Amino acid sequence: MPCAVILTAIPLEYMAVRAHLTNLQEEMHPQGTIYEQGIFAGNGKVWQVGIVEIGAGNSTAAVEAERAIAYFNPNVIFFVGVAVGIKDVALGDVVAATKIYNYSLGKIKLEYEPKLDVGLSTYNLIHRARAEARKTDWLQRLKSSTNTSPRVFVAPIATGEMSNYGDAVAVEMEGRGLLQAAYANHQVSALIVRGISNLIFHEAEADVSCFQEIAARHASAFAFEILAKLDVQTNITSSQPVETQRDRRSLQLSHNDFEKYLGNIKVDIKEAIIKLYKIEPRLFLVIISGVGFPIEELRDNQSFRVTVQEFIDKCQGLTRINLYQIFNELYKENQGEPAFKKAVTLLGNNILPAPNAGLDQPFSTTAKPAFDLTQERTTYKWLPVDISTKFGLNRGSFIGIIVGEENDDVYKNLISVEQFLFDTNNNQSSLKIPTRWWIRIAVKLDSKIPKNQSQVWDEALVLESSNQLVEYLQSEGLPDAIILGIFIEVIQDLNQTLSEHLQNWCHALTNKIFDSSKVSIIIHIHHSDNIYHQQQKVINLVDRIAQKCLQIPIHTLILKSVYIHQCQQQGLIEKIGNSVTSNSRKETMEALRLACSQPDPIISDILMDSWFEASTLRNEHIPIGRELNVFLETTVNNLTWAILRQFPNHPEKVKNLIEGLKTSLLKPYLYICDFCLGKVEAESFLESAKDEQIALAVRAGIEIELPLLLENFQNIGLDRPIIAWVLMAVPPSIKYISELLTFNKEQRAVFGLCTREEHEQISSDSEIQEQILACQRYTI
Repeated sequence: MPCAVILTAIPLEYMAVRAHLTNLQEEMHPQGTIYEQGIFAGNGKVWQVGIVEIGAGNSTAAVEAERAIAYFNPNVIFFVGVAVGIKDVALGDVVAATKIYNYSLGKIKLEYEPKLDVGLSTYNLIHRARAEARKTDWLQRLKSSTNTSPRVFVAPIATGEMSNYGDAVAVEMEGRGLLQAAYANHQVSALIVRGISNLIFHEAEADVSCFQEIAARHASAFAFEILAKLDVQTNITSSQPVETQRDRRSLQLSHNDFEKYLGNIKVDIKEAIIKLYKIEPRLFLVIISGVGFPIEELRDNQSFRVTVQEFIDKCQGLTRINLYQIFNELYKENQGEPAFKKAVTLLGNNILPAPNAGLDQPFSTTAKPAFDLTQERTTYKWLPVDISTKFGLNRGSFIGIIVGEENDDVYKNLISVEQFLFDTNNNQSSLKIPTRWWIRIAVKLDSKIPKNQSQVWDEALVLESSNQLVEYLQSEGLPDAIILGIFIEVIQDLNQTLSEHLQNWCHALTNKIFDSSKVSIIIHIHHSDNIYHQQQKVINLVDRIAQKCLQIPIHTLILKSVYIHQCQQQGLIEKIGNSVTSNSRKETMEALRLACSQPDPIISDILMDSWFEASTLRNEHIPIGRELNVFLETTVNNLTWAILRQFPNHPEKVKNLIEGLKTSLLKPYLYICDFCLGKVEAESFLESAKDEQIALAVRAGIEIELPLLLENFQNIGLDRPIIAWVLMAVPPSIKYISELLTFNKEQRAVFGLCTREEHEQISSDSEIQEQILACQRYTI
């Protein structure tokens, strides 16, 4: 069911919205905000709608909108209420805002008209509003008749108190704050809907209190008509239209012109910024961000009024990215001033493209279990890691080598994880994890080794000609706030010559072109060989890369799908399927013996699952003991975990089969069986089970609930690595990432979710380092 959130400022607006909902229930945010959530049905559609009364002001609206978006994860967010008409509109008319001009800075000096701070409603909602404005269907939603004939305007609205409103038809107080929050949450569509309750030049002619109620009802009726007609399947989650790369280029000075211009005025601008900062440290952040500390509280202070205008005058002609560069220099020159770092972060968030910019893909990840390829673990070889968790969350520098398949979506998963992290991180006020931009390059034997960043961007455009991130990088270079991820596709056979070529690529990227601490590389090798032959080739590649890329961790993984593909290529899966369906008792047992006697537990699990899938446990009697010739402990174990994996689909049959195996199982394994069969609570199992038992329970297909794992890891910390190992196998989601970001820096370091400063602090403690490495499955 789609979800909408509607914010209101005052009680009569809230009640006008509430009148359209049924089945209302109160919900309380952990930070105290009280919502009501109800159901709205119309035009064959049903919406869950959360509503809240927040009070007046853009700052409040921005905070509460962010909070509501994080809490409800809605498809759309509206601000519905009343406004003052400026021109063309009459009392009771409705205005759906195409954009909001933020004139809050004008309260300092009324003649100043800041043009840059404009918030846009979402494209699809604007067009839906225009379509409904041409009709009168929405009037039927009014609960009582009206003597007026209200019209609908789809036009700009202003926020603030100014003498000149340009093309705005109304003025209000909260819209810009909501649109700023929606801008940072690209999956949410946003619209401001206002009813005209009084007119700016004719206030005496209207009974304001009377028309406020009428205007609120009209605005609510039109907002719900939009919901009723909105097709949630057609791009409802698309990003809010933002300034495109082409727009940005047209607004900015060229690189050479900017350097020349900036060289002349940089000193003056820096002096103005520092002067402003010394007078009121909060003020310049307000100017840049548009939200935060209420500027009205400072407007009577003459000392900074002049300074603000001086700052504005000196910055004329500069765009936000130009200011970003200046503030970045100031931050480097004044490392002791946290406010300058805050300014860099605010500007960076507003001007830099999102990690998924221009990519037509949903925000979702699919599980990508993988196993270590080059290191033989002494224990738990069958316990996978999820590639997106292993590489996608890690903010550090690394080289990852993945053996996968051509269309396994690893690259798309990494971008989705980055967008999850970007959205979640923007809602975390206390922690700012660096953002990574992923670009993709195909490396072949005839690919030239790049000599500079420009050549890297050119190679990336060969595979993704419309990638907005690469366009930005070509135009502006790599921002200081961004770490770079380079995803290298290798589709040719990994022979000695290609391995040497890849070695030289990695050396150039990490030692010559980029800062080695700010670049990560994943080499995606398309599987085309026997796993064990491929393993040796990858080991040779790792040895080569390690010779030239010193101090950079190298990780090697092979996707489970590659093991499955090899079993298919060798005809093992088909052989098992044919044997089971042949109705020959002898062939069925031979297939079972073949599957459960495999020395490689990963291959055994795949073949055993294939055997059960073919048999579906319909009428098969699985003999235990002599008829199957099961004497080896490994064979018994392989069979046991395979049977337990069938429990969700065939609980009674599985219970009977496990009873038959009990005499052959060691006592520790019986405890795992009891847990898998629901005889032991998960919480008790995690507390009392040994590490191997927990790992084998995962192999047996038991999914321990994520909240329980996270709670256990948070409480126990680094003292029990097995919990971290199990978490490393869980695909990342927004909820998962949000929880991880609340952990302490040592626990986050297990997943690489640290700032650079935190990483440096942890690196200085050898004991903590060893614990973290153990949690990451490294042999100490």
